[in-house]
Amino acid sequence: MLLASTGMRAQEALSLRIKDFDLEGSVPTRFSVRGEYTKTRTDRTAFLTNEMAQQLKLWIDYKYRTRRVSYNVQHNTTSKNKTVTEYRTPIKDDSDQVFAVYQNKAIMKTLSLYRDLVKSFAKTLDRTGKGAREDGNRRRQITLHSFRRFVKTTISDLGYADYSEYFIGHSGSTYWLYILAQKGFRKSRDIQKH
Repeated sequence: MLLASTGMRAQEALSLRIKDFDLEGSVPTRFSVRGEYTKTRTDRTAFLTNEMAQQLKLWIDYKYRTRRVSYNVQHNTTSKNKTVTEYRTPIKDDSDQVFAVYQNKAIMKTLSLYRDLVKSFAKTLDRTGKGAREDGNRRRQITLHSFRRFVKTTISDLGYADYSEYFIGHSGSTYWLYILAQKGFRKSRDIQKH
């Protein structure tokens, strides 16, 4: 849902931390994407729909809910195991990645999260009957990048092609380069300075 409403790249979304969102503040809700995880290597601010902000709040509440955990303990005197059940509540830290579901405190690598997401997404596509492959190709017709194309196309079809480039985080477009070239910025370093 986040990818389909923002047009983010999957790894950008997986790098988001709780503190990157302003879920309790302004409407529309804004969030920061750190430059170290973007293709252009520049920080940017993006916005969430009210529906997406509500879903994120629900997800974070669910992630940090109190849960029952059962595990086996082996007795020293006998070879039988005893099952112990206890209730645990994960400790919420603002620097936790929003979509990391593992309960260890180590920062998850976004590549590891991405691999898990791709597998889960493929299973979801197969369960819903949408897991078709392209002709003669291993690639699926619907991928995580399809959401990005959907956002770009939807905004462009409304007549806002330039805004769609900005919205999905492109640093420039062929149109912008054409206008800059008309203004006399011929070299790429001049364009980057502008």
